[in-house]
Amino acid sequence: MPAGSSVRSNSSTRALPMTVVTIDNTIFDGSGGSMSFTLSADDQTGDFTGTFRFDNWHGDGGGVISGLASVSGTFDMTGGSFAHISFSFNPITMVDGTDSVTVYGTLDLSVNGPSASASMNVYLRNNTSRETVWIDHYTLNVTDGPDGDFDGDPDYVDATVSGRIYLPNHGYVDVSTAAPFRYSSGFTLPASGVLVVTGSGGRSARLTVIDAVPESWGYYVEADVDGIPGYEWRSIDHPWTRIPVLP
Repeated sequence: MPAGSSVRSNSSTRALPMTVVTIDNTIFDGSGGSMSFTLSADDQTGDFTGTFRFDNWHGDGGGVISGLASVSGTFDMTGGSFAHISFSFNPITMVDGTDSVTVYGTLDLSVNGPSASASMNVYLRNNTSRETVWIDHYTLNVTDGPDGDFDGDPDYVDATVSGRIYLPNHGYVDVSTAAPFRYSSGFTLPASGVLVVTGSGGRSARLTVIDAVPESWGYYVEADVDGIPGYEWRSIDHPWTRIPVLP
């Protein structure tokens, strides 16, 4: 088209036609239970939705799961991994021996480059005592550090948590990390970090990670026992063993 021309082309770039792929299947666990699922995915955008129905499904831990869960999210077609997954429990009941718990609510997982997050807003009902624990928008954020030795793995991972937990007969506690928990590459225990738990009455407790020597990390706990700002009580230092992650 010549520059300055008032003539417009009738052609335009058209989006590729959307193809929705649907999968229906039932899996039997070999112990009398089954899991039926339906998933529909857009093979252009990676968006998907679906449902899972559990009927006395025997989990790996020995418990039995029944109920309905809905799922939606986005699969990164370029990166080949899930960018976002959201579960809704409508509800799910888990039975293990004499213990029975019913779960309502949502769980949301997302990945954004070197960072990932998980957020839950769920109700856990003890079907024996009829008591319910509410985990209110409890969020875990994980961020990879740099890869200074160029081995393909981050040198460390930082993790933070926040949220509120309502406990029957006790009110609630707010959970937060005053300093991120830092996990060095290859280890399951943190090298540093501070966790603060504040009760509905205003009192709080604080756990601080200590890293005195490379092979022996530990922690200590402080408590505000009188409701006046400041921690009046401090525990002794509790060591823990540095546990390497097996390849």
